[in-house]
Amino acid sequence: MPDGWLPLGDIMAVLDEECAVPHLRRYFANQPKPFTGSQFEALGGGPIALHRDVVTAEDLIAVQLLEVRVPPSVALNLLQGDLGQRISDELREIPISVDLADEGARKYIQVGGPADRAWHLLTGQPGVSKTIAGKVLARKRPRLIPIYDSVLACALHGRRGFWLWLHEPLSVRLI
Repeated sequence: MPDGWLPLGDIMAVLDEECAVPHLRRYFANQPKPFTGSQFEALGGGPIALHRDVVTAEDLIAVQLLEVRVPPSVALNLLQGDLGQRISDELREIPISVDLADEGARKYIQVGGPADRAWHLLTGQPGVSKTIAGKVLARKRPRLIPIYDSVLACALHGRRGFWLWLHEPLSVRLI
């Protein structure tokens, strides 16, 4: 396992915390107070809709359900500019069905892979944080790109390579 990464036991420790299951139930059951983020993947038919390789206005609204906002100039560039075309080019290289746990997922998320290139295109825009970029990409490829937010950033203590960090233990095949 690469230096600085957490072993599977550390991932499981987070999931085994006493509050994890009640928080997940509350999030997905929409009770007692609904979380708008629980509709992130479903809004407008989700990423499997006709525009799976194109960032749409619905995608930008879905990202807002997760309490982040793509800066207006970047949103316009994604919807009708060069940035949108470049992100689409990268998304076309990533099958919609690839899952982070698939052995073949590494080629899409590794440094220099299409997801990594899209990530850098987005984070290179003014006002686009890692959190915003991750949520935009998670909307387009939810099975491959996990949501990255301030809670995960804190848990990871600034470690890099979040996607690969999760991919490694998920792709291990047990006999």
